[in-house]
Formats: sequence, C-alpha cells, structure tokens
Amino acid sequence: MTHPLDLACCASYPLGCSDLGNMGAPLGNCVTDTYCNKCHEPIIDEDSTNRKPCPKCGALSRTYALTASITVAVSVSAKTGLISYPQSMLDTARNYITEGKDGLLSMAVILCHVACEIASERALSAAFAGRGISDLQDVVCRRFRSTRVANEEVHKLYTSLSGDDIAQAPFWAEYIESTKLRDGIAHEGKSASRNDAERAHKAATGLVSHLDQ
Repeated sequence: MTHPLDLACCASYPLGCSDLGNMGAPLGNCVTDTYCNKCHEPIIDEDSTNRKPCPKCGALSRTYALTASITVAVSVSAKTGLISYPQSMLDTARNYITEGKDGLLSMAVILCHVACEIASERALSAAFAGRGISDLQDVVCRRFRSTRVANEEVHKLYTSLSGDDIAQAPFWAEYIESTKLRDGIAHEGKSASRNDAERAHKAATGLVSHLDQ
C-alpha cells in the first residue's frame, strides 16, 4: 500500500541543507542532522567531500536525518513490512520531472542519487553479510569518503564481495555520468535540464532495480 507523508528518512549519503539550498528548489523548512552511524555522536560542520573520522569512535560511516516539507509516496511491502525508500524517492523524482520546473528538475537528480546511495549502502551491507564478515564492514569502509558504488574503490570492493560485475550493466555508464551532474548541482549550484533529469532517473532506476535483486 502507499501512504503520502513528509520525507523523514535516514540514509548514509553526503547531502545537507547547504547542498539542497544551492539548487534553488522550493524546499520549505529543512533540517539536516548528521550523526556517526556507529556511536550516534553528532557530527558538526562536516565537509561531505572529505569525511573525517568520528571524534568519539573513529568511524567514517554516517547517518543523515533529512526532514523536508516535500511529500513522498512511500511504498510499504506487505511481505516484509519495510519501507522502500529508494523507490519512493524515484517516484517523487518522476513527479518533479513531470512538473518540469528548473529547480525541481535539479531536485529530481539529487533524489535519484539519494535513492542510489541508499540502495548501494544496503547492497554493500548484504555483500559483507553474505561473506559472514559484517563485523568488518565499518573497519574496511573507513578508507572511503562515501559508500556509493560510483566510487571506484567501493565498486571494486562490492564486486569482489558479491561477484556482481555491476559495471557491465547497461545503465552503468549513464549512472557514472549522472553522478558528475549530481555533484555539480550539490556543490557548484549547477542546474539540470529535463533531459538531464530524465537520464538520471533512467540510470538510477536501473541501478536500484539491479541492487534490489
């Protein structure tokens, strides 16, 4: 079943209000809190492009609690009872693309990559668990600035653990290209065209579907 609600989700993704504000999208009131994913220590004024160890425990993984005055349709699986955040974000991104306003097109690209980051984080955790080494995940991932599979080293780690050569998938090249646009929007104030947003959505849909298999 589907319920509309304000977006209030946690994801290990380097996205803050400063990033959202650069896009010119009408977001209303937005509060982003960043915490250590291991010990839940608040992390203040962190540069998402150069993540430093948590001052309390040294972990690099983060939880980002993002609350924004936008509506997301969240699909709830009757079988598992889990909320499909990646698909919900892709659905919202599709609505923004359909509306077609410049700020919303950029927001759509960002949401597509939030969905990819959550799916990547879950897939990487599943890969560690599949090898029976979940306890090593935080130690291994400390060396990475983020855990999105677009990161070359994370991609190699994911492929090694899972046996899934995701770079051979048809959406991969478009996804990698789209990450460059995402970074430009979030950190340089660039804007996305409708074509940009459509391509990002197509690539993100392919990635999320692939990682959810």
